[in-house]
Amino acid sequence: MPDPATLSNRQLLQLVGEKDNELATKDNELATHTRTIAQQSDIIKQLEAKLEAKEKAYLKLWLERFAAKSERYIADPDQLRMDFGDTAESADAAAGLAEAVEEAGLVSAHRRQKRKQRDESLPDHLPREVILVEPDDTAKICGTHGGKTLLPESMWAYRGERVKLNVFDFTVSRHRDGPAAFFENYTGTILGDCWHGFGAIAAESDGEIVRAACNAHARRKFDEAMDYPADRRKWMGWYTELYDINTREQNLSSEEKLKLRQSAARAVWDQMRTELESVGDRTEQVVLPKSDFRKALNYLANHWTELTRYLNGVEIPIDNNQCEQLMKQIGLGRKNWLFCGSVAGGERNAGFMTLVSSAHRNDLDVWAYVNDVLKSLLAGQTD
Repeated sequence: MPDPATLSNRQLLQLVGEKDNELATKDNELATHTRTIAQQSDIIKQLEAKLEAKEKAYLKLWLERFAAKSERYIADPDQLRMDFGDTAESADAAAGLAEAVEEAGLVSAHRRQKRKQRDESLPDHLPREVILVEPDDTAKICGTHGGKTLLPESMWAYRGERVKLNVFDFTVSRHRDGPAAFFENYTGTILGDCWHGFGAIAAESDGEIVRAACNAHARRKFDEAMDYPADRRKWMGWYTELYDINTREQNLSSEEKLKLRQSAARAVWDQMRTELESVGDRTEQVVLPKSDFRKALNYLANHWTELTRYLNGVEIPIDNNQCEQLMKQIGLGRKNWLFCGSVAGGERNAGFMTLVSSAHRNDLDVWAYVNDVLKSLLAGQTD
């Protein structure tokens, strides 16, 4: 670089211009690098968010497949932990004991023989013939319901509270026409999940039907939320209190049960309402809109009236778990009979399940009754 003292004014201006150009070029390069770093930072954040979402999805699937299915919430997982000899210390002790026994010659070494897998396939020399039997077009159409009888069939289960009956209803689809027809002349409260069909049935009843929501479904939303663990523990603790209060209702009179709900249970719901209203005002630990925990909060807020309706009526349970248990009877039976075969067969099946399930609920000897009926039929009796 030449000595500025030896340069003329023109040369100095030219030198300053060159330096300005160099600085402008470096500023442009710096701005380009800054934008590149910002873009890469955004990409990293997006990838981290995707990874976190995949990890949550994987954990949720793992819990659904392998975790305990009990609805009981344990805040401390070690509370119910028992030593079954699966710790490292137990394994070392067992190995040392086995080695000592073998050295002493007390027990001969045992070798388990591998069982040979039996080949149940048919011999290759037997002929094979595939025959496909297709029903004609008239057999595929139901004269009453229309459409194909090859029966997206469905079975609905209903459980009465005032009347101890379990009722099964057969339909040819999962459309809400089935429950709508079932509750056509009904007046009272329907307790179920927040399926839109129940809401439509209540809305179309001109106030004759009131809808209550299942708290087990709302609680399950918080149980399945993997984010915001501190908040999740708080809400699960409140639901544990509510279900403990529900357990205390056993063997109480209707008046005592209502008093307990209005005092103890409502106090817990008041705490939940205060927390629900304050979550949106947070400046720290802000709950993101798309998080599972936010979805659980929204579910609770959107169905608050229906979820708390049980506080004002002792005939309304806190959830519909007992009714959902009836669906297991359908699932178990479907493994045996697979299909009902026809609409008439499905209706007969629903009637028979209603009879057997209701009798079992009322502590009647179902086998003795069915056995007597079958013997009477075989003997020719018509009464």
